[in-house]
Amino acid sequence: MSTVNVGIAFAAGFASFISPCSLPLYPAYLSYITGISVNKLKVGTNRAIRTKTLSHTLFFILGFSAVFFALGYGSNVFVNVFRDNQDAIRQVSAIVIILMGLVLAGVFRPSLSATDRKPTAVMMSLNYSSPRELNLLVIKLYHLV
Repeated sequence: MSTVNVGIAFAAGFASFISPCSLPLYPAYLSYITGISVNKLKVGTNRAIRTKTLSHTLFFILGFSAVFFALGYGSNVFVNVFRDNQDAIRQVSAIVIILMGLVLAGVFRPSLSATDRKPTAVMMSLNYSSPRELNLLVIKLYHLV
């Protein structure tokens, strides 16, 4: 990474930090992170309050960073799976697009998408609470179609 890019990124981060939209949020943020009221943060300048504020903020940032690193790693794995199967995905997508075009052109009409399925008032009034009852409901709805 070049020095210009790092400098621009630092300047943009600093500008967003001192922006009028963000400045009023910092006292509430510090109060939430430390568990100390804003008044105590303003008045108290002893070492214990500063240590508590710094340590809680540091662990908050570490936790936040861990979540975003995990999300970034997970998305990287997801992208690699797509990259490895790129040809197969492209072929399946082409088939799906052609089929959708044929449906739009009216060449054929799939029976699954041509029907409207709505639950009846009797089915809606029943209370299905157990997994077994839900399975029975699904079987009943399947046979109605």
